[in-house]
Amino acid sequence: MLIMILFQWVQIDWIKWMPVEIAVLLGLIIIIRIMRRLTRWGPVRISHVTEGLWDYSGKSFRIYKKSNPFEPEYQEKHKSIEKTENNEIDSKEKKKNGKILLIPPVPPTPNAKRFEKGNHVATAIAMLGHDVIILNPKNLQNFFMKHDNGHESKSGLDFGRFLVDGDFSMVVLFDWAIYPVFKQLGFFGEHEVEKKLLDISWILIRPTLKWSDIKPIQKIIPFTDIWIYILQFLGVRSKFFRNDADDGESGSKSELKTELKTELFNNNVKFKKMVFIEPSRTWLSPTGIKNLQIFQEKYINNPNEDIFQFKKGNWTFFRNETIVLGIIIQKIIEMDKKGDSEFI
Repeated sequence: MLIMILFQWVQIDWIKWMPVEIAVLLGLIIIIRIMRRLTRWGPVRISHVTEGLWDYSGKSFRIYKKSNPFEPEYQEKHKSIEKTENNEIDSKEKKKNGKILLIPPVPPTPNAKRFEKGNHVATAIAMLGHDVIILNPKNLQNFFMKHDNGHESKSGLDFGRFLVDGDFSMVVLFDWAIYPVFKQLGFFGEHEVEKKLLDISWILIRPTLKWSDIKPIQKIIPFTDIWIYILQFLGVRSKFFRNDADDGESGSKSELKTELKTELFNNNVKFKKMVFIEPSRTWLSPTGIKNLQIFQEKYINNPNEDIFQFKKGNWTFFRNETIVLGIIIQKIIEMDKKGDSEFI
């Protein structure tokens, strides 16, 4: 049939075959968009950054470190510095260039290892001299999956203790992770928050404070970037707070209404530094946008310096990713310059 069409294309009634033509064209567009999304950011390798595993309470997390490939004994020399008379200077430098936690966006494929290795954001930050730890959805799940009593983590890990013990100076996280992380740390409601957690700086990319702030999925055109991401987002979300009625997902309608009416902000929280990077398009509802504005008014001292809003582009920062990375690097450099006086 196809061969006949190829050789008799002049005699074909193209009007009659128009639905087929449109279907083929739409199919090609969808395939191209999916391929672009899956292949846009491949793994990155550079000589001066090494990747390895960092152990915490029996769990392994991927870590990125700056290294000197042209000095084979670099690691041994670096360790020996702590035994010299310059131990105090070394400890200050180590504190200045503390660990940074990166919670990247939901991976484009179920293969989290492919997304985790060679991460371009972690590699760029590591070039500044910071150790960068990556938490993918599976890693983060270890801190949030709960027993039926809704209190103790199945893995026995506490996220707040993880941040304190890891001596993290900054957390860079994307949309899907903001709500569960902030809720777990007690930043919403009126919970007591450990003081050391407030010494951490935060960079929120595509800030989403509550799941209920996202536009209903039926209002989003299929096969757009937001639509595809929401499907991935909902798949990841179902793994967090699965037995927690406050989530509003597994609970009853009355529990959902209670969750929506819950006070969003914790008056006991005073963040040391928080930066927002917002796309030109948003998946937030009007209520969600208003909640974000109220949150920023409460916790941001200088909106001109700490709120970055793209005027053009799209929700995924397509072709603007390097600018987003530049903002992150800029804020980390500011943190390094100010050192103990403000950030760490």
